[in-house]
Amino acid sequence: HTGLEIDRTAAVLDRTGTPVPGLFAAGEAGGGVLGMRYVGGGNAVANALTMGRLAGRHAALRR
Repeated sequence: HTGLEIDRTAAVLDRTGTPVPGLFAAGEAGGGVLGMRYVGGGNAVANALTMGRLAGRHAALRR
């Protein structure tokens, strides 16, 4: 299992694929952007930094 399923804005998706309002995930908490697998190693760091930045940016826009 790779964590919570997220979209390209790092929004967490519910079981129907709909974004949960105000809920974002990044790093090892979020999965699904690169497929349903753990990316590990250096890819995990890149994913955490990239999705963390996107999550913060999109969360700030929805305030």
